[in-house]
Amino acid sequence: RNPANTNFGVLRVMNDDLVQPLRGFGPHPHREAEICTYVVDGELTHQDSMGNGETLPRGSIQFMTAGTGVRVGTGQLLA
Repeated sequence: RNPANTNFGVLRVMNDDLVQPLRGFGPHPHREAEICTYVVDGELTHQDSMGNGETLPRGSIQFMTAGTGVRVGTGQLLA
């Protein structure tokens, strides 16, 4: 994590992640956060521990409200 990307008033953190093809982030928790994802290029798939999943194409925006108890995984399944 880059400490320069944290503490923007009500915006807690801004990540600029590059997800390599066929890779991603394994299941991980979020707690009491609003998460916005913008796909610059390729496709990105989100799947959570409740069985929800969605593949986002280039140019998509996804908003997610994270409370507690749910884990989410993120990956680029297609090159």
